[in-house]
Amino acid sequence: MSISAHSIARIIGSALFGAAAVVSSLGAGPIQAAGDEGTEVLEEIIVTARKRDESLQEIPESVSVISGFELEQGAITHINDLGLKVTNLNLSSRADGNPNVTIRGVGSFGNTQGVGFYVDGAQIFVDASAEFGDMERVEVLKGPQGTLYGGNNIGGAVKFVSRRPDLETVGGNLQFEGGDQSTVNFQGTLNVPLGTRAAVRL
Repeated sequence: MSISAHSIARIIGSALFGAAAVVSSLGAGPIQAAGDEGTEVLEEIIVTARKRDESLQEIPESVSVISGFELEQGAITHINDLGLKVTNLNLSSRADGNPNVTIRGVGSFGNTQGVGFYVDGAQIFVDASAEFGDMERVEVLKGPQGTLYGGNNIGGAVKFVSRRPDLETVGGNLQFEGGDQSTVNFQGTLNVPLGTRAAVRL
């Protein structure tokens, strides 16, 4: 269980991750040395930017990735925080709850969307500015995405990828957050395997 004020969490997150690269290893181990040369390489990063699992290095387009670990450690729980972590991404929520978003200067600040939002492959048109849930990673696809994601994604797309159930481990976590303006948030997850072929994550 973690207890932290929202303002303090944001300051700590900025200090720890302000200079870090957005693209990082997803669920992988630490940086490893490659042979006797002493060079360091990162573990392979798997993304679904083209609607299939593939290495980030094999995609001929600009994709930024924020892992679930970075989201947790950087206290990134809202799209306003996400907009500060990715270059060329201007992202904030309006008073009506809908997002204003541009990628590389292309998008919209009105009713017409220029950047699409997706949760596990399904496009969402409302509540895109809600707080994040149990995320494995967030992918930001920069540039026109009309071929795979439709013509309204002229600026790009933001994909939220939820954590998948674990077939081997029974576990979970509970988080509590308190902050200014009487803000109190609870968030918890529970993973339960159902035999050897199925599992439930709530």
